[in-house]
Order: sequence, then structure tokens, then C-alpha cells
Amino acid sequence: MEASAAAAVADGQGYVPHEDGPDRAPLLLQTAREKHATDFTGRLYTDDDGQIWQHVNGEDPVRVITADGVTGTEQLRMLLSLRDTASELQELDRTGSDPDRAREVRSQLAGRRWPGRCLPPRTGAARGSPRQPREASRPPDAGRKCRTAP
Repeated sequence: MEASAAAAVADGQGYVPHEDGPDRAPLLLQTAREKHATDFTGRLYTDDDGQIWQHVNGEDPVRVITADGVTGTEQLRMLLSLRDTASELQELDRTGSDPDRAREVRSQLAGRRWPGRCLPPRTGAARGSPRQPREASRPPDAGRKCRTAP
């Protein structure tokens, strides 16, 4: 270990005191909770016209354009709705202020079809064999079927 430390010092990687000395101003660290209470950078939201925007602190918001066009935008819009609905339920559960509304929101979450919950139909084998690719093991009419949240 001494040899490793000596090599690090020789490479300029050893410990050196801070250039401002011990009387330097302390670091002002924030907890993640404090930071995210005021910094919404990266957060997505929709405006009254249904456009999706990304918040950037201190800058103009950036309009979101999904890579796969209209379909991706609709899926993203649904995911944002899921996020907001789940956040509302989390807050209702945390405070316990309105159990009737919490039940209503919970049933709304359970009864809707959400993007990302669409799965290919299950066939006998989960994976194709080396001789038979997975696509070939599916019936030709197998489409993607969506299920509701559990």
C-alpha cells in the first residue's frame, strides 16, 4: 500500500490541503428534498393546448417532440396523466385527508389502460428455440394486447 501511495504522490494524485486553507467558506449542500422543491428542471408538463413541454430552471421551456411522432406523443401524454394521477393518490394516502377521493383515484388507476402495459400474447414457449425464431413461434394473427393495471 505504501508503494501505491508513493506512486500516486509521484503522479500528482496525493493529498494536498485546500488552496484557500482551513478558513474557507463551508460548502452549502442541499438535500434532494430541498433541491427538488424548487428545481423542476427536466419535469414534463402539458399546457392548455395539449402541447408537452420540458421545464428548465432559468430558461424558456423546451417543447417536447417524441421520436416516433404522434403515437409517441399520445403515449407520453398518457404517461404524464398516469404520473399526475399517481402523485395525487400518493398525496391523498400520505395525508389521509380524503379517503373517498383516494378510493376514487385508486379505482381510476386500476380501470384505465396505460401505455407500457401492452404485452405480446403469450404462447406455449416463452422464447423461440435456436432452430425456430421467436417470431416464427407466434401465430400469424398474434397482435399486441393491452391489459389494465392490476
